Amino acid sequence: MAKNKFTFEENGLFFKQNELGSFVAYHENGNKYIEYFNAKINEEYNYYLPILCTQLIVNKETKISIYDDSGKELKEVTIFLTPNKGDSMIIFKTKIENYTNFHEGNFTDSKYLIDHIEDNEYNDHIINLTNSNKFDLKKYPPVIISIPSQSVLRTIANFIPDKKFVLIFRWSEISEEIIDLVLALPKEQRKIIMAYDEIWKSAKNVDENGNHLDDKIMDFPGSKTMQVYKREWVYGQDWDKYKDYDYLRLYEEEVFNSLKITEGGFDMDLDDYMYDDEVCYVEPSLILDVKKYKTKLKFI
Repeated sequence: MAKNKFTFEENGLFFKQNELGSFVAYHENGNKYIEYFNAKINEEYNYYLPILCTQLIVNKETKISIYDDSGKELKEVTIFLTPNKGDSMIIFKTKIENYTNFHEGNFTDSKYLIDHIEDNEYNDHIINLTNSNKFDLKKYPPVIISIPSQSVLRTIANFIPDKKFVLIFRWSEISEEIIDLVLALPKEQRKIIMAYDEIWKSAKNVDENGNHLDDKIMDFPGSKTMQVYKREWVYGQDWDKYKDYDYLRLYEEEVFNSLKITEGGFDMDLDDYMYDDEVCYVEPSLILDVKKYKTKLKFI
């Protein structure tokens, strides 16, 4: 019998520790919904980061079981995985055993999930790997995983090791100082980058602890200019102000490889800096918006 009993709410679900020490959330009809065996309360839980931190600590002995509202045990869950910044979301199904092995998120009730998606405007960039835009959340209970952007590729690799993804960080505000530097160049060399990208791809390589590694992509439209004008040059003395990227986007590798490129040419937004025959031309860069990633979700 458990010496202490705990109750807590997480992602719209109310958990209660039973007489055996397991933590259980229930359907409205009173039947079990989720049960954690051999899990412990997280004493360092951060109530200000409920998506990034769970109130239960799991280990290799932990077993998680899920049930529909008739009490039938289910075998799969739907993962809604998002970086903690940006507007990307990747959705896929996985076996409950796989989720238990790489437990990094929280189960949620349907209303909490829908509110979470709408509040964070994730409908703008959705990588849906379920082959349907309709989601039966009773048959495949939802799990929200929201993690720091630096870890997102490695987390996806744990769940989907046979598929590669690309992560783009983009800084989009260019300082006046960089324009002055470009204007000082010979006319044929005057090219301005309107967006500075840093791009990473999931790799099959793992470190000595079995953790997946990422590869940095160095060759892409605009990259050669970026190698000349480093980020600290782009942002000048205001580097601290702009150290956080403006965009963060996830792509399947094959979709990234098919991204369209902006056309070069004179940028009319630079009018204030142009005089006589001194003009700058825009360096081509990747267009981040992808039509297939703008799917609207339907929940049944």
